[in-house]
Amino acid sequence: YLPARSSNPALSHVRLEERPGFIVLSGGDVDKDLEIVLPFADDTGSGFADAAGESVYALPGDIFTRICAACPNDLTVLRFGSDLGVASGAFEAEVHPGRLEHFAPPRLADEYDLTLPAEALQQAIERVRYAVATDGNHAVFYDVHFELHEKRFRAVATGGLRLAYQDAESDHEATGKLLLRAKVADTLRLLLKHGEGDVELKTDGARLYVRRGRYRASYALSEGNFPDYSRVIPTLFPVTAVLDAGALREALERLAVSVDGGANNRVDLSFGKALTLTAENAVSRSTETLELKDKSGPDLSLSYNLKFLRNALTVLAGDVTFALSGATTPSVLTAGETSGHLAVIVPLRV
Repeated sequence: YLPARSSNPALSHVRLEERPGFIVLSGGDVDKDLEIVLPFADDTGSGFADAAGESVYALPGDIFTRICAACPNDLTVLRFGSDLGVASGAFEAEVHPGRLEHFAPPRLADEYDLTLPAEALQQAIERVRYAVATDGNHAVFYDVHFELHEKRFRAVATGGLRLAYQDAESDHEATGKLLLRAKVADTLRLLLKHGEGDVELKTDGARLYVRRGRYRASYALSEGNFPDYSRVIPTLFPVTAVLDAGALREALERLAVSVDGGANNRVDLSFGKALTLTAENAVSRSTETLELKDKSGPDLSLSYNLKFLRNALTVLAGDVTFALSGATTPSVLTAGETSGHLAVIVPLRV
């Protein structure tokens, strides 16, 4: 959450507040804020100890983190004074705080109006993250788009030549849309891995506020409108083919040695009675043939960016279905064992 170094000290410090029975750690930057509540343990490590009072510190985040990581025991003792003392076993350290007036409290909410299953939201972000643009595209292609529909929600990402969405069911009535920068969504995904129970959400139009267990956070929303991605998802497919996703992933790994990075990492796929894959560069050529479990329609050959295809397959499990709209028009990939997920890849023009 915090950079190791920053020209603005407020962005590299962690705020530590001593409260009766617990401490509150918080920090962040212009895009995100995080707060964690940690209860005190008694001398046995079970139960809670009374705090001596209430103190607030602004601590250099990198140094404080490294000191805590160096503590040899599970139980760490904090001593509150003009400096913050840290002791664990025979190890002791003191952290000199910064000037507190330079550090504003985190932007957090106390009330929330939406509850979603945390694991499903985390999984939705993970399964679409690969499709976010990496360079040279419109700003919204660096975002993860979220849609709330009655009783379900969807995460969507696209980099222009590929798209992924993940649907999940949820017991809510709210509807709406919001955008998070992908790197900000990554920090939300990490938060969702911690805590227990569902995640509570609220938005004021500028920020998304989140609470799960002992964690609270807020994230800056992106501006702009996400493109109407439904327009790039074909509905007519002259050719469909089914094969094992794992076998295809392994074949692409083997063929990767022969792709030409200067030619969009091209890999050729020929769908006939079997699937033949070919990759070629200036010094090598590799081919492999895979069994198709099912196929309908005429034979078809097309080319993909091997990296894009491989990334899509990392999400899909079991049998993957290629729904092919044409040699140069978008292809749709789905898998029965990856419920609610759809991937779209635009073939290369060769």
